[in-house]
Amino acid sequence: MIKTLRGLYRALDDLFGDTKALCAECQKDRRYQDCVGYVWLMREEAGKLLSAGVEVVVANRNVYFLNSFSDGKGGMNIEIMKPPCSHCRSDGCSIRNLRPLVCHMYPLGISRENGIMKIVLYTDCLFSERFGNGKAFRAKAAKLFRRIDPRLLRKIISTYRKVLDVSIFPEGKNKVDSLFNLQDEERR
Repeated sequence: MIKTLRGLYRALDDLFGDTKALCAECQKDRRYQDCVGYVWLMREEAGKLLSAGVEVVVANRNVYFLNSFSDGKGGMNIEIMKPPCSHCRSDGCSIRNLRPLVCHMYPLGISRENGIMKIVLYTDCLFSERFGNGKAFRAKAAKLFRRIDPRLLRKIISTYRKVLDVSIFPEGKNKVDSLFNLQDEERR
């Protein structure tokens, strides 16, 4: 049973293996839109990142994001569509050892479709193209999420619902394949 975020990070890192080289390759290939968008944070992640000097944006006093909203003039523009992550570099992530759950999960993600929370696989990702379409990977991903302690899973889902309450996705849906419903897991 996975009971902590730290344990979940380790399980996700084991699932994906060493993707650092693949991520660097992706950064050179502009067909992919990895490391863009609103990077949401669990509350405890926001505290750790702030302690390390990483800028965090707080919305409605309880929704946390990495600050990727710089307007280049010392201010913020929260209307940027799919802002590039301010920690993404040509040689990889500058906060790799502190990266939040949403980054550990990618190209898996959480999505709400017709009111149902789901685990999805972003298909417009280099990792997904090379490894994610196989049944074995999908089965391992589903098994991992079923090992998450229900209390931790509820906390993650609750955080994501708050993110959805303050976010808009005007460019339409991402390219995803639904893996399984989280509500089913949340009821365990």
